[in-house]
Amino acid sequence: MPPGKGMKITGSASPESTSRRPSTPLQSHPSPMEIKCTRQLAEVKRAFDRDSIIVGRPNPFLPPDLDLSDDVMVSRTHARIWLRDGRWWIEDLASKHGTWVNGVKLNYRRQLNPGDVIRVGETTLEIGPPPARTSTVQPPAEPSPITEIDSALNVEEFVPAEKPPASAPALPAEMFLASLAARLSACEERAAPDCIARHLAAAFPTARRVVVLLRDGPGGSLRAAASHPTAERTANEHLALRALTEGRALLWRETVESLNERGQRQNTGAGGLCAPVFHRHQPLGVLCVESDDGGASFTETDLKTMLGAAGLAALALRPA
Repeated sequence: MPPGKGMKITGSASPESTSRRPSTPLQSHPSPMEIKCTRQLAEVKRAFDRDSIIVGRPNPFLPPDLDLSDDVMVSRTHARIWLRDGRWWIEDLASKHGTWVNGVKLNYRRQLNPGDVIRVGETTLEIGPPPARTSTVQPPAEPSPITEIDSALNVEEFVPAEKPPASAPALPAEMFLASLAARLSACEERAAPDCIARHLAAAFPTARRVVVLLRDGPGGSLRAAASHPTAERTANEHLALRALTEGRALLWRETVESLNERGQRQNTGAGGLCAPVFHRHQPLGVLCVESDDGGASFTETDLKTMLGAAGLAALALRPA
C-alpha cells in the first residue's frame, strides 16, 4: 500500500478556542513537534506548531489535535503528548485499549527517549527530536504535584445498569441515586446545588469536601454554588475544567514529593472524583468530591455513581 493511502489522519480545532489550530502537512521549517504515524503499512507525517497535543478521534467535547479517525481502536480522548524541560512526555488519558511505549503498557506519565515507539490502537507513532533549548539559567522550581487519572467515563458512552427486579436487594449506589432523585424532585431549583452537595457528602463519608461548581452562562467560568462542609468551597479547578472540557468523569490521584523537617523525602497526596453536568451537550457545571488520602477510598464504581448523580443534577439544573 503506498504511503498515505488508506489512513486518514487530520488535525482539528475546537470551535470555541483559538489557541488550538489544525495541524499542517510537514513543512521544511522547524516545528516544535513532528510525528510519524504508521498503520497498516501506510505512513503519514504531521507537524504541529505547539508543544502539547491530544491524540484521539472526533468528539463533541475535546476535538483532538492528532485525529486518528480511521483507527476505531483509538479512544476519542486517548493520550496527551507535551514538551517539558526540553523533553517529550506522554500520558494515557484512561483510554479503553491503552497506550503502549516500546511494547509496555503505559500506566503513568513518562518521559520519551529518542527512538521510542508509541502504539495507540492499531497506529504507531514516532516523535522527532525536541526543539533545541536555550541556555538560560532557571531558578530551582517548587515541587509540583503529579496527577494521574486512574479511570474515566465518557458522558455519552456511559450507560446506567439496568434496573434490577423488585425482588432484588438495592445496591448502595442505586439507593443513593433513588434518594437523590426523590429529594431533587421535591426541592426548589435554587436549593438543588445544596441538596446535591449534602447527598454526595453522605454517600462519600471519607471525603474532605464536596463542591458543586456551576458555569456562569455559555463560556463563563466555574463558581462554587454549594459545598459540604460549607466553608470548604474550593475544588481542584484544573481537573474540574478538564472533566468539563473532555466530557468525561474522572477518578484522579495527585501526589507531591517534598522534604520533611528531618530532610527526608515524603509524599503527600489528594484524590477525588469529578463528574461533568451536561444537558443536551450544554455544559452546566461539575460535581467534585475530594479527599486527602490520595484517592485511595474511591473506586470506579464510585465514578459511575458520580456520573449518575451528574445526570440527575442536569435535570434539576437545566435552563428553563
